[in-house]
Amino acid sequence: MECPDTVQAALRYPGFSVVYEGMMASSIDDGGLEFRGTEATLKINRSGFGVYHEGAGKANPVVRAESFQDGTSTTCRIF
Repeated sequence: MECPDTVQAALRYPGFSVVYEGMMASSIDDGGLEFRGTEATLKINRSGFGVYHEGAGKANPVVRAESFQDGTSTTCRIF
């Protein structure tokens, strides 16, 4: 049996909507998650996160933080 490696969800809240699209087997941009809004994009991966503001150009990311450790090893120890 084969399983698709993508998932899509549309969530509607009072005043706004959220669309989530995920691919479980991608090596583009080191994996991770991207949350895209009308003014900025939040990129999260194992090395940290960055906020990329629309129109900021070379000033991007406008906010950035590096991870101090990879959470995968902790998760593996728990399970």
